[in-house]
Amino acid sequence: LGDAVTLAMGLCDLARGGQTLLSKSVVDHLRQPPAGVSFETIPPLNVKGLAAAQDVCLLLRGGEDARTRML
Repeated sequence: LGDAVTLAMGLCDLARGGQTLLSKSVVDHLRQPPAGVSFETIPPLNVKGLAAAQDVCLLLRGGEDARTRML
């Protein structure tokens, strides 16, 4: 499997119940977040199968506060 699939699987494994984690590169490719959604950059995470820590964002819906949702 390629690094992108390894990263996606790793982020799914690291996310807590109800969380959605995305790679920073995916977020950077969005021209504009969908309505009612924002992204909060969180500290880099170590993902099994990848050598370097990965830049990650937490998806926030509506008025969620990232401080209460962080890993």
